Amino acid sequence: MTQEGLQLVDRASTQGVFPVSVASLRGLVYVVNQGQSPTNSVTGAASITGFFLSHDGKLSTIAGSTRTIGGPGAAPGKVAITPDGNLLIVAETIANFIDVFRLQEDGRTGALTRFPSNNRTPLAIAFTHHHIMAITEGDMQSAQTGTPGGSSTSTYFIREDGTLEPISQAVPNFQTSNCWIRFTPDGRFAYTGNTGSGSISSYSVSPAGELTLLGAVAADTGGFASVPIDLDISRDGKFLYVIASFIGTVEGYRIEQDGSLTHVSDVSGFPISMQGIVAR
Repeated sequence: MTQEGLQLVDRASTQGVFPVSVASLRGLVYVVNQGQSPTNSVTGAASITGFFLSHDGKLSTIAGSTRTIGGPGAAPGKVAITPDGNLLIVAETIANFIDVFRLQEDGRTGALTRFPSNNRTPLAIAFTHHHIMAITEGDMQSAQTGTPGGSSTSTYFIREDGTLEPISQAVPNFQTSNCWIRFTPDGRFAYTGNTGSGSISSYSVSPAGELTLLGAVAADTGGFASVPIDLDISRDGKFLYVIASFIGTVEGYRIEQDGSLTHVSDVSGFPISMQGIVAR
């Protein structure tokens, strides 16, 4: 980054079609390719590819890291690396599987274990304390169409052998097309953004990772047409920010002691093409 803004440092091929998600941890980077362009004009196998990221921002493709994900139509939507760096996890959004790869010392993926999703359309992946992982489930009827009120969230305990032990299975939030999920830094609460409902849902999280729905509509992000597509929580755990993409705003909420949300700010004028957000 320069005084004038951002400067391109490097560019590398993802070795596939339509990259949709990237994960990074301690110099290891993985990208997942969905395998089909949004216009359906270009198709290929869904895949993952790994890179090493140097201190000066250079990307080096890991030889032998490109690997096909699932069968035709798997359409993976999210890739994540566990906080301990031992596993790579991919949500097969359309095929309804969770792929768990063992990461090797050379950065390549080893053994694969596939787990069926507890509900249709697994997408977002988040981690909290004690080897606990959450995955949202949008229950999509077809592309871009969620079952009304059909969204849910599941939690899993990540065992040392890389298997996933279900904790809370498909806990509903009675909203439509939930996408992203974030835990508070203390692990007590989790929040999902529901693109089909224009809302944020809140869950309480027990020390064992059990989910309890606190508020199906903890916050209205601006109505049905607001389409919240991503959210993040500040490092101190006091504020949550969400992109309301179709109305071009970023909404800010204070996280109260009981997990409820209080609207405190909004900034408008963003293009509807905005996608991701990181809060610090």
